[in-house]
Parts: sequence; structure tokens; C-alpha cells
Amino acid sequence: MIKRIRFTAIPICLCLIPSGARAASLAALVAALFAVAAASPALAQGSSASERTSALPGAVDFGVDPAPADPAAPATPPDPAAPPSPAAPAADPAADPAAATPAAPPEAAPAAGHDEAAPADPHADQAAGHPAPSGHGGNPWTAAAAMTALTDGNARFVGGGPSCRDPQAGKNLRRELATEGQTPMAAILSCSDSRAPVEDIFDMSFGDIFSIRAAGSVPGVDQLGSIEYAVAHLGVPVVVVLSHTKCGAITAAVQGANEPGNLGELLHKLDPISQAVQGVADPDKINAAVYLSAKRFSEQLPALSPVIKEALDAGKVTIVDAVYDIDTGQVHFHP
Repeated sequence: MIKRIRFTAIPICLCLIPSGARAASLAALVAALFAVAAASPALAQGSSASERTSALPGAVDFGVDPAPADPAAPATPPDPAAPPSPAAPAADPAADPAAATPAAPPEAAPAAGHDEAAPADPHADQAAGHPAPSGHGGNPWTAAAAMTALTDGNARFVGGGPSCRDPQAGKNLRRELATEGQTPMAAILSCSDSRAPVEDIFDMSFGDIFSIRAAGSVPGVDQLGSIEYAVAHLGVPVVVVLSHTKCGAITAAVQGANEPGNLGELLHKLDPISQAVQGVADPDKINAAVYLSAKRFSEQLPALSPVIKEALDAGKVTIVDAVYDIDTGQVHFHP
């Protein structure tokens, strides 16, 4: 009804307009009506979309789901008549520094206390320049270099100087030795006393010392076999027999202790030492037995082992004796 009344009023209005301008006015009116009719559907559609979007401010319009792309369908070729779409603007490095450089993968954090370079091995330069003796296990150490390293290491231990025993360096050295094998500088027969740890006394690390221990530094069958392995297969240039002050086994032997079982058998091997010091005054008797045991046992090694004697006669190994003072930390080497 409203539309009918609205269009009926148009001829009446045209009658009131003079005839000269009537044709022009009629043409303008018809054009305006067509423009309004064409815009009405778009306005109606835009109004409904606006109402749907404004219901949730900032929300995405889920009113119509786009159809999934058909992977088998060919791509639509671009229309050559269409104007090229503008390219996305490049990221400005000044405005966004992260856009200029791709993010690098995170690096593992260094272990606590290991972020500094490990100190150099203080006796590494002594080993350098000493080629391996031919046919002697490929060990690069010489007797002179090994004795210098042992003496210097004990001086660091006594004086509290910089130690070569760095945790990180030791970890790396352990892996290297597991792969490449060992070439120790010396085999040391020492007492099992917990107060005389050989690697600590000489400030040495993995792979430096082939350590053989027994109460009283007594060279039994097992100890002799271990020394033979170090001499014949590892090519150690030095064998050290190391006793120490206040040794419990030597004290028991000098005092005539009668122990049962295997301990008694071990103490009986010290009987020649205890008999040799019977003429020494009591305050000095134990110390005299300690020094004498290191000397006697080092002298007996070639007689007790043909393998050691052969290496000694060939100049491949040097045998020395020494005493460790557990009070001062000092190691006294004897000629």
C-alpha cells in the first residue's frame, strides 16, 4: 500500500511542473528511482553482516564457512586484465630487529664452574719431544721426564701451588684415554694406607700413574705381576717403590705382632726388615724400618721378576725407592 501511494503521487507532482521543464524532471526522477532500487539489496546485505559482526566486538565472522579447496582442481590462472595486487611491505629492521635476523636455536648452557678454559697440564711439555722408545709400548715418557714430573707434582702438593687436576680437563682426558689407551709415566708400588693416595701426593690425573698397592708396600705375586704388565705392555720408564712414615704394617712387624691368616703371611714378608733394625734405638726404629723397606723391596724387584730384570738390563726401566712423610706431604726420593 505504501509503495502504491508513493508512486501514485509522482504524476500529480509532475502536473504542477511547467511543461518546458517537465520532461527533464521526469528523466531525473526515473534515474533516481533506478539508483535507489539498485542500491537497496547491497545495503540490506551489508546491514545484516554489520549486525552479525557487531554482536561480538573483535570476533571473527563464522557466519559462512569457506568451501575447502579441491586439491585436484587446477589453479585459476590470473586475469591479465586485473591490476597487480600490491606486494606486502617488507619488515623494517629498524622497527623490528627480530625481523631482520632469523631466530637462532638456543645453545646449551655451560656447566657451572666450567666456563673457563682448563689450565694446561704442567707436565705436558715435559712429555713432548721425547719419542717413544722403539719396541717399548709406544710410551712417550723418558725416565728423566717422568722423575721431573713426579718431583714437580709433589712440590705442588706440598706448597699448595696451582694443581693440574681440573675437573673439566679431567673429564675430557678420561674420554680421550678410553679411546686412545694409556701411557702412564710411572708404575708406583705403594702402601694401601688411606692417608697416602698416590695421585694426590704427586698431583697427577687420569692416565699418569699405574698404581699398585699393598699393605706395607710388600711386593707379592699379584703386585709383581702388575708391575710386569706396566713394564712390558705399557712401557713405563720408571718403577717407584714408595713407603710412608707411620706405616701400620711395618710398625706391627717391627713390634713382633702375631696376626693370623693372610695378614700374618704378609707381615712375615717384613721379618727381614724388622730384624735389620733391631739395633736401632726405639724412637727411630720404625722410621728406619720404613726407609729400609723401600730400599730393600726396590732392590729385590729384578731378583723376583725376570721380566723386570730384562727391562732393567736393557735400559728400558729405572727403579727408584722413596718415602712419603704423611706429616709434611713431602716425598723423599733416594738415589
